[in-house]
Amino acid sequence: MLSLLLKTIFWFSAGLSLILVTALAGRIERVGFPVSNRKDRLPCIDGLRGYLAIAVMFHHFFIWTMMVRYDVPWGKPSSYAIESLGQVSVRLFFMITGMVFYPKILEGFSNLDWKSLYYGRFFRIVPLILLSFVMVSTIIFARGGAKTNSNYLIEAISWITGWKEVDVLGYPFSRRLNAGVLWSIWYEWLFYLFILPACAAMMQIIKKFRLPSITVPLLLFLIGAVASVLYRFYRIDVSVLRYAPLFAVGMMAYELRNHEPVRLVLSQPLMGLVALLALGASMLMPNEGFTLALPLSGFFFVCIACGNSLWGLLVSQGAAVLGEVSFGIYVVHGIVLAIVFEEGAPLFGNLATPYVPIVMLPVSVLLVLITCLTFLVIERPGIRLGRWLSRRA
Repeated sequence: MLSLLLKTIFWFSAGLSLILVTALAGRIERVGFPVSNRKDRLPCIDGLRGYLAIAVMFHHFFIWTMMVRYDVPWGKPSSYAIESLGQVSVRLFFMITGMVFYPKILEGFSNLDWKSLYYGRFFRIVPLILLSFVMVSTIIFARGGAKTNSNYLIEAISWITGWKEVDVLGYPFSRRLNAGVLWSIWYEWLFYLFILPACAAMMQIIKKFRLPSITVPLLLFLIGAVASVLYRFYRIDVSVLRYAPLFAVGMMAYELRNHEPVRLVLSQPLMGLVALLALGASMLMPNEGFTLALPLSGFFFVCIACGNSLWGLLVSQGAAVLGEVSFGIYVVHGIVLAIVFEEGAPLFGNLATPYVPIVMLPVSVLLVLITCLTFLVIERPGIRLGRWLSRRA
């Protein structure tokens, strides 16, 4: 009964938090927060990013609650739906990456300005992750848990690249201080360094033989599926291809949105309801490997890629701001939660456990305000620096 009450209040609080941060972000936009209006942006996809990042925060909030109040070890929640807030959201993030960079692939390998691309990616990603690592280190020092060692630089590089979130300064379970979110950054880098160039080269070959461009994402999906089977049954781990099918789905979504009949059908308001039902169904089942959850979440993504704004939600002012700061929300939220559940615990220590999820409301507001600031101070200058360097390269 206690667990049911906790989950009920959790979902209710999550819904209220989404309404609250959307309204707050809309107000922030109206007072002058800069939202990109570049022609190559995809408004519905940008709007989706923010809500996915907040969903990951909800996921980790629940894990923190179970660990602190029920002494449950850090790990996957027992509820598929709550686990999927994190897992499905990251899956959709990978699909977004595949879709956003597919136009680069369509240009072909020899036509791409690789220096400009990598300058842009480096200065878009690294500055904020570097800040997050400094924040984690600061928390460790403030808690008195730091142990001087000569491996700090190696630990920093390991974290910043996303390769592995090792214990920092001898502090046990350091990765909990940012909810262990950087693992996905490692696979993003693998995409930029290996999958993207390989697909661009493949596209160039495909065009010479006058084959349809969708051949490339279909081949990538097939190769990724084979890699998944090799890992599942033979434990042969080709990590660079582990999430290749998700990147491929994003690329195929780009292809489908360019077919007018498909786009017109999937962008209809009624299809928004079907898409949400498909997403909801995918959250009620295992999401690892090739399960029914993949086509269900993939269908949802294709609908959004085709311009389904879910009745205007994803193109609202609030969604636009949340989309701009989505990377910040994803990277920083774990640090905010670590402080809230440790240093901030006395503030809600008398609150009965089932009602702890109510704390998500002020935490969500605080997180959006913090990430708006980090966007202005860290991310935006980093993006501009990357563009300036790429022009001079």
